[in-house]
Amino acid sequence: SRMGRLETLRIYYANLGTLKASSLAGLASLRSLHLEASDLAEIKPDAFESVPRLESLAIWDSELAALAAFTFQRLTHLVTLKLEIDDVSRLVDNCFAGLHCLQELQIISENIKCIEPGAFNGLGASLRSLYLDLNITDQLEWSVASHFTQLTGLEELSVDFLKLSGTDLQSILTTAGNKLKKLYLNGNGLGSLQFLQQCGAALSGLVELSVDSNEIE
Repeated sequence: SRMGRLETLRIYYANLGTLKASSLAGLASLRSLHLEASDLAEIKPDAFESVPRLESLAIWDSELAALAAFTFQRLTHLVTLKLEIDDVSRLVDNCFAGLHCLQELQIISENIKCIEPGAFNGLGASLRSLYLDLNITDQLEWSVASHFTQLTGLEELSVDFLKLSGTDLQSILTTAGNKLKKLYLNGNGLGSLQFLQQCGAALSGLVELSVDSNEIE
């Protein structure tokens, strides 16, 4: 391929429609892929088989209506994954399975109603940063603490606008281990930070805390 040495690819304002193996054929050296406002509506199971060395993937302003299980399983070297998926309503079991090297996961959405119990299956101690910016208008359907039992390496956690209670947050923080350095709890409607005192050693390494847009008196 004439572009066999390409390491970074950015595609803006395209009409991709469906991402499949042939879309990225000949780009075996690709390390970083950024898709924005590209009308991406579907990711086929074989979409990433041509880019096994990919380390960074960003999908912004997509038309995706769903993320299937094992969508990213071929990206075994992926370190950073950033998704803006406003039309996706559920994070299904195993949708991030196979991402054993992932260190940073960012999910931005205004429509997610449910995070299934096994959505984070396959993400383990390698994950350092998790950003969930979901702008929940109703109650999010998920089993709060169980999603974090495997994420024992988290150093940075952002759970903005999820309408989490102090009890929910205490459960998350005591489950996620004691390596947290940065914590963002903006826009959850919290009336008090008393729950933080109950987290004990879980927050012993915390150096940055943000609690903007809450109802703390």
